[in-house]
Amino acid sequence: MDKYVIEFDGVTCVGCITAVKERLSNLKESDLKKTDKSTGNSILESKLMKNQISKSLESFEGCCSSCQITIKTIKPVTGKDDEIILSADDSNVLIKKQYKQALERIIAKEEVACSDYCVCKTTDIDRFEEFSEAPSFSSIFNLVEYLEKYECLHFGMSVIDFGSGTGHDAFQIAPLIAPGQITGIDITPEMVDFAKKTAQKLNIPNAVFHQASNLKLVKPESQDLILVNNVFNLISNKRDFLQQVRTCLRSDGFLVMADEFTIDTLPESLRNDPAFKCGGIADAQKMEFIIRLYQENGFKILRKEKIRTYEIKYNKKNYQLTSGLLIFH
Repeated sequence: MDKYVIEFDGVTCVGCITAVKERLSNLKESDLKKTDKSTGNSILESKLMKNQISKSLESFEGCCSSCQITIKTIKPVTGKDDEIILSADDSNVLIKKQYKQALERIIAKEEVACSDYCVCKTTDIDRFEEFSEAPSFSSIFNLVEYLEKYECLHFGMSVIDFGSGTGHDAFQIAPLIAPGQITGIDITPEMVDFAKKTAQKLNIPNAVFHQASNLKLVKPESQDLILVNNVFNLISNKRDFLQQVRTCLRSDGFLVMADEFTIDTLPESLRNDPAFKCGGIADAQKMEFIIRLYQENGFKILRKEKIRTYEIKYNKKNYQLTSGLLIFH
């Protein structure tokens, strides 16, 4: 069998990625080896000739009627080409692309969801009605209620909202900690711009926002509280992130993590499916596993709470997860 790299145009979302994978996986006399999670570009081993592959894929069906996926190039690959496409598999690219599109849907008042398998779709909350200026992508959309319940907020404190998105949590926390400041950090530039404009519109000067994929811009020992709401499952190097958290927190500071946790074991195919990546489900783990990870990195568990259990369906089978809250010192 010969090896080819197939490059695509018109791949715009995780649904497109899934469509590419399904189409190539079903191509006769062929074996799909790898699909890049951000571009859809794929490595295919096949007994078919280049022109046969091209003809087989000329009527390409995407994930919806608006998709216009087309083949850009098909070419034989060497070992070096193989390495190039593998190194291009950057989940941050996928995340930024998905959340940019999610923001566009919010602005158009279409829906609040980062993908078809977003945790938002496991609740029946009207997220536009709940906070129309800055809707939440998190399943625990009312995080501030839990922060107040456990007395996590006080006047004058410094707070980091890592993965701040539209600014939903930051805008609710800001008046509760004034004259302290909450700093939102998000990987998606469009989200940061949106949050900045919303802060001006709502006249919330103590909520500021920066684009970054880590905490390196934060001064050491400067923060009383770091919030990670439905973001931890998206972080690729979790141990490195936890060390950054420890560096940023004051000696009496603490971290609040809200996210999705598995109850049932998720299949590897689901974990590798980009459609579940941005929704915070693909990399979810059992709560006990996450607690051990934090403890191994020097944190002490103060509170743990499982808030809501729900099911997702994948390949005609149901899997249980829970939305939960962890507080560490």
